[in-house]
Amino acid sequence: MQRLGRPHQHRFRFSNPLMQPYVLMRGLESGLLDMKDVAVFTTGLRQEAEGS
Repeated sequence: MQRLGRPHQHRFRFSNPLMQPYVLMRGLESGLLDMKDVAVFTTGLRQEAEGS
């Protein structure tokens, strides 16, 4: 993970883009995430990419 931003306002992103789908799949498999969580996470990424 890469830490971006100022102190106390950090944002994190995956340094290797292939890790994101892996982490989501593992979270679903282990029961830590459900599809609602994944939808919220991927929607946020889509909005961020569009500049919203």
